[in-house]
Amino acid sequence: ILSGASADWIYGGSMTYHYSAGGKHKWADARLGETNINMTGGEVGAIVGGGKGGHGGAADTDTEKAYLQHVNTVDVSNISISGGTAQEVYGGAASAGLYNAVHVGTTNIEISGTADVKLVYGGGQNYWAEQSELSNTVDMTNVTISGGTVGTVYGGAYCSADPSPASTSGVMTVGTAKVTITGGSVGTVYGGGNNDG
Repeated sequence: ILSGASADWIYGGSMTYHYSAGGKHKWADARLGETNINMTGGEVGAIVGGGKGGHGGAADTDTEKAYLQHVNTVDVSNISISGGTAQEVYGGAASAGLYNAVHVGTTNIEISGTADVKLVYGGGQNYWAEQSELSNTVDMTNVTISGGTVGTVYGGAYCSADPSPASTSGVMTVGTAKVTITGGSVGTVYGGGNNDG
C-alpha cells in the first residue's frame, strides 16, 4: 500500500462463504501458508491479516457442528506498517456470519516510522450480531511497535457481539498474546482482547 492509495478493507487471506437453505448446508475450505501486507503510505479503513468467513441463507440448526470441520486457515499472517494512516488493524481473521470457522496460527504486526494507526488487535474480529455458532481462533499474536503513533493496542481479539441466545457456543480465542513497544507514541495497551457487546 503506497502513498496516495486508499482502501476500505484489505484482507490477507481468503473469503469462505457458508450457504444454508432448506436444511442443506454447503461448506468451503481454504488454507494459506503465509500472508504479507506491507503499508508504507496511503489511507486504509481496516487491515485484516487472515481471511474472512461468512454465512448466507437461512440459519438452520446445525446439530452436527459440521462447520468446525471446514476452517478458513492462515498459518502465519504478517502486517508491516511504516507509513500512512490506518483506522483498524487485525492480525487474525474476520467473522462475518453464523456457521463459520476461521483460524490464524501466528500473527505478526509491526508498526514503525511515521505510521498513524487508531486501533491495533493482535487477534481477529467479529462484528456479527450473534456469536452463537462461530469459531475465530489465533494460537499466538505478536505486536511490535518501534515508531509511529498508535491510539489503542490489544494483544487479543475484538468481538462486538451481544451473545444471543444466552447459551452460546461461539468461540473467539487467542492462545498467547505478546505486545512489545520500543518506540513511537502509544495511548493505551491491553494484553487481552475487547468485547464491547
